[in-house]
Amino acid sequence: MTGNSTMNLISKQVVYACIDRGCASPATETQMEAELGLFAQQTGQLLFTLGSVFIGMEPFNQVISRSTGERLISIGRKLKAAHQ
Repeated sequence: MTGNSTMNLISKQVVYACIDRGCASPATETQMEAELGLFAQQTGQLLFTLGSVFIGMEPFNQVISRSTGERLISIGRKLKAAHQ
């Protein structure tokens, strides 16, 4: 499953859960989708930044492997790109 389809699935589950509780309206669903997109974009930026810190800063790159930092950067880029 790609990052975009995973995010769509999560978004639909949240909307359906809200509908089951009786709290959804078209405006609420649109707002929830926008908030999820913003959350994903901010999470992507955070992961990208953490990966860069892990690779570039001396105390971290001695303890944390380079591949971990690269993986965080990759995931962060995908999240940011999926919601721009």
